[in-house]
Amino acid sequence: MSEVSYSDVEGSRKFIIKDESGQIVGHAVATPKDKSTLELNSIQVNPPKRRQGYASHLLDEVINYARHIGATKIEGDFVPEYRTESDRKAAHSFYEKHGLRVHNGRLVGSVVK
Repeated sequence: MSEVSYSDVEGSRKFIIKDESGQIVGHAVATPKDKSTLELNSIQVNPPKRRQGYASHLLDEVINYARHIGATKIEGDFVPEYRTESDRKAAHSFYEKHGLRVHNGRLVGSVVK
């Protein structure tokens, strides 16, 4: 089972995910933008560890953090560079699975349950 830890640095929360052997395989960074919005600054999993659930685990933790601080939505300005159209579709599908979407190059979505 993977393990997620976090630290708060300069107003942002950095999430680190480790695999079963304890090796760091990815991270996410999120910053409260205002009372209702959590800005997802980045989310990344090492290429050999992708498509194994690590990004989903990270994003679930980010969403739980948003709810914990009272945010009702998540936004993000980062626009990943996709190597292929297939990569772009997979990324958009990933965010949609978590109730978020990419609109005009910006990640947006509600985290209200």
